[in-house]
Amino acid sequence: MSFFKSIFIGCFIAFFCGSSTVFSQNTFPSSGDVGIGTNSPSTKLHVVKLDTGIKTQYGTLLIEDQDALIDLVSNSSDRWGSAINFIEGGSSSSNTDVWSIARQTTNGTGDSSLRFNFGSNNSHINNSKIVFTSTGRVGIGTLLPDSKLAVNGTIHSKEVKVDLNSWPDYVFKSDYNLPSLQDVKQFILNNGHLKDIPNELEVEKEGVLLGKMNAKLLQKIEELTLYLIAQNEELISLKKEVVELKMIVENK
Repeated sequence: MSFFKSIFIGCFIAFFCGSSTVFSQNTFPSSGDVGIGTNSPSTKLHVVKLDTGIKTQYGTLLIEDQDALIDLVSNSSDRWGSAINFIEGGSSSSNTDVWSIARQTTNGTGDSSLRFNFGSNNSHINNSKIVFTSTGRVGIGTLLPDSKLAVNGTIHSKEVKVDLNSWPDYVFKSDYNLPSLQDVKQFILNNGHLKDIPNELEVEKEGVLLGKMNAKLLQKIEELTLYLIAQNEELISLKKEVVELKMIVENK
């Protein structure tokens, strides 16, 4: 007799006889918990087996349909809505680690965010590592991302591309008002930083926008280049005057 036939007959007998039905270690009571692989179920459906699922040629568990769906429906008034736990261990006292994909509820204390949690508790209520909010923001190391991607930690990358609307090559245009070095000196004495560059307190409070900051730094580099060019031209002129004066002195 096949496994599914056993379940069907057991349920049939339990329904009409009004008493618990036991097939080996499978228990189908008329009321209460159902056990498969155990005579002592501890929940509404308790399955005890090394491999649990639907065995097919593709894998252990397969849901196959044109649009395959798995719904985890929860009470919207609770904090946590739905979760899938990936556990190494088997009991609350012997877990090595637990990864969870959990969704917080909208009406509870959560914000309908999707979270990837990790910890040693046999539960999805572990520390959140990555958060996806309902507004389309992603937080890594933070539960409250304030932008499309917020990372509380170090980012290691081979390259970062930033889109900008302008670039400070206007410094080299003839109509650019290049401040004098005396004006630059006076501004530094009065404010303690370069003009158009945020001060230390602003950076500590607001951080910096990399694209905007790189553009401002380039502006200062281009201004510095113009100062150097001007000083070099002045130096060349002075050297020429020194040579001419030397020739006059020698010819006397």
